[in-house]
Amino acid sequence: MDRIREDWKKIGTASAIKEAIRIATSSPLALYQRVIHGGQKAIQYQIEQLMEYMGISTSSLKDYWGAIASKRDLYAYMYGALAGTYYGELQTPQFLYVIVRTLKPAVVVETGVAAGVSSALILEALKDNERGLLYSIDFPNYWAQNYLSKAEQSRLGCSAELFPSLESLGKAPGFAIPQSLETRWALRLGKSKDILPNLLTEIGKTDIFLHDSEHTYDNMMFEYTTAWDYLPKGGLLLSHDISWNNSFRDFSRKVKRRSIEIYFTGTGAIIK
Repeated sequence: MDRIREDWKKIGTASAIKEAIRIATSSPLALYQRVIHGGQKAIQYQIEQLMEYMGISTSSLKDYWGAIASKRDLYAYMYGALAGTYYGELQTPQFLYVIVRTLKPAVVVETGVAAGVSSALILEALKDNERGLLYSIDFPNYWAQNYLSKAEQSRLGCSAELFPSLESLGKAPGFAIPQSLETRWALRLGKSKDILPNLLTEIGKTDIFLHDSEHTYDNMMFEYTTAWDYLPKGGLLLSHDISWNNSFRDFSRKVKRRSIEIYFTGTGAIIK
């Protein structure tokens, strides 16, 4: 486990340097916010900008950030569930809670669950909103080698030890989600290409769509394109790991909508 931890540190350090250079080139203001005020403040600033761009009031944002920071029982449960694993590390997903609290969606659809850290924060927001359901799709029994290119595998030093499947750990998708939140959660198991179209047809619409499953170009484009038709005007498409390939940028051009990167989260947003 110590060796794996060191491997992750090396990958994280190299990625952080590369990311800082990229952000300095594309958005110096975001990098300035992080350097002067810290990572969390930089993310808060960007979420405020996103809400303003959507025409949504930002008057409650401070309260929502305070609310998620105070969820000690939720964090204790998730940290306990994640102990000894490398799934769903608690880094910066709190912004998902704030977005859901602010937009107050009736329906959220996500692909990719793993431990369920992002799912738990979305569900906590739905609970606090007293409305809304989360539909999740997850294909649990694969790991990064199944979809990373050989070059990416070599660069990241992938191995079954570094990216174990949930099955090999004796875990189920969403194992970090408190049972008390599951009343607003519906989980479908399988690949998104097999499940997403039928799910969206069944539920009719989704106010927020979040991609965080297989990060290949074809799969990401498939999910964006499929979900887009079911987003209402003003709906929000979110995608994690948008820097893995050009799919997010290409899709924004295809639908002629501005792509907004939420720096230091690996996430992008497109407003319909």
